[in-house]
Amino acid sequence: MKTDVQIAQEANLQPIADVASKLGIPEDQLELYGNHKAKVSLSVLKDNQDKPDGKLVINWSFTAITKPRCHYRY
Repeated sequence: MKTDVQIAQEANLQPIADVASKLGIPEDQLELYGNHKAKVSLSVLKDNQDKPDGKLVINWSFTAITKPRCHYRY
């Protein structure tokens, strides 16, 4: 069985702007952090509250000199 690290290293990442576009999230609702990470405006939740629930992946990151951060991926 592959480890989580092996699976992650074999992944083909897509630009987050392209992923957001496919999901109907306007680019002005994103705060980009490079090509593969972004924060999504909370107004997107309000705009999509009538749609069925989807999947949400939360990635927490901690460093010694900054506060904890949470990155969302849809």
